[in-house]
Amino acid sequence: MVHRSRVNAVLAIAIAILVLPSRNGTIAADTLGFTGRISDAAGKPVVGALVRAWHYDRFHKAEIVREAVSGANGAYNLQGLAPRMALVAVTAKNFACDLRDVLVDSGMRPVDFQLKPGATIRIRVVDEHQHSIPQARVAISWIRDEDGWVKLDFVNPAVDEHGDWEWREAPPAADLDAQISSLDRMGAELWRVAPRANAYVVQLRPMLVVSGRVADKETKRSIKRFRVLPGAGSEP
Repeated sequence: MVHRSRVNAVLAIAIAILVLPSRNGTIAADTLGFTGRISDAAGKPVVGALVRAWHYDRFHKAEIVREAVSGANGAYNLQGLAPRMALVAVTAKNFACDLRDVLVDSGMRPVDFQLKPGATIRIRVVDEHQHSIPQARVAISWIRDEDGWVKLDFVNPAVDEHGDWEWREAPPAADLDAQISSLDRMGAELWRVAPRANAYVVQLRPMLVVSGRVADKETKRSIKRFRVLPGAGSEP
């Protein structure tokens, strides 16, 4: 008869073999990856480009994030992905970010990227008096289709002391959405922003205050303790 403690030890070793640790959580031992080369418009290798890949759940939250950096010949090797669709973003200084969906598969061929010159999106955030709001934040998302979007967390959201935000590595033709927020003001959204010569000017208005009285429908007596749950206009 096999002792229970020995069986538990064998199971623990088996689990340790099947699951590999990662700084982004745990990944299965049979996860996949892919290689490729990054070059500029003239075909010359781009050294030091950062390749990021994400798997997203149906709520657009990143489940797995992996990174790789291109070497002297522009080659990269990205590993630790599951066999399904991944969003891949390639960024390098002075080059436009390249975004694409890649189906990760065991027999896939190299995925090469040819980067274009960077384009610039500028947003200025002001209040109702046209004064700058330096504490504002700008979040950029890639609109993949009518129901799908992915937040580009690698884009710096900070607005400078003059209320200006700038992204110099924006893709020239991607569908992008900008959400502008501040802790003490209502947010705003720019749908399908694109690089252009002039900055977008966004005005954030003061927070609205909702007040009233809560009473029992039948007795008309005031209800002293209750909870208010915020929601979106599209929610039931």
